[in-house]
Amino acid sequence: MFRRAARSFGLALALLLAAALPLAADPADRALGSIERILNTLPEPESIGLSLGGTGVLDDAARGEATWEIQFPGRRFARWPRNWPAPHPLAGVLATTDGSIYPYLGLAVRLPLSPRFWFTPSLAAGAYVHAGGFDLGAPIEFRSRAEVVYQLSAQSRIGLSFGHLSNSGITRRNPGTESLSLTFYSSLRAGGWRPD
Repeated sequence: MFRRAARSFGLALALLLAAALPLAADPADRALGSIERILNTLPEPESIGLSLGGTGVLDDAARGEATWEIQFPGRRFARWPRNWPAPHPLAGVLATTDGSIYPYLGLAVRLPLSPRFWFTPSLAAGAYVHAGGFDLGAPIEFRSRAEVVYQLSAQSRIGLSFGHLSNSGITRRNPGTESLSLTFYSSLRAGGWRPD
């Protein structure tokens, strides 16, 4: 079930990316070719995570949040230093109890602290839609997050994270907000997680 949901999310993401690509002389052929190329480059998702927590935890107006996230296997990019762990692409959707939504794309790096513990910093960018709740000043927002993750078994992990969401000063109004979340991750691979 999780694997099907993750693939559906990946397909929807690929279609959105393909729609955003500039189209040339023959738009129909170009669009179909772009979608096919994107779908062929998407790896199998590695894990799916569900987070529950609070946003605005350092403000007076704290509210609940839930996040659904998929992570892909680590990938070595052309200019990524060889002695650093491979970054893991991720995609997710954060929703708050006041109706705000934040779909995002980003990268996470897993730094092992011991055989079962990791420190995982991540960066993401996405579109923030506030529904009468906390206005973060711009429709484009950036999230930085630091997470400590514990591997419960080959198929499951749990993490505690602290994050910051703001527009990074792209507009004059940049209040930002902080979140604290507990995440449960489930591996989508038959053998569980593999070393990076």
